[in-house]
Amino acid sequence: MRAFVALRQHLTDYTNLKDHITQLEKEMNIKFKDIHQALNYLL
Repeated sequence: MRAFVALRQHLTDYTNLKDHITQLEKEMNIKFKDIHQALNYLL
């Protein structure tokens, strides 16, 4: 019984971590697009 509770806790932690990583990737992609556009403008 405890193993199933622990497994469920790990799965919810994993999904939270996955969502957070996905959000960070989106934010970083936007920042890198801005940097890329600025560099293209300067060149």
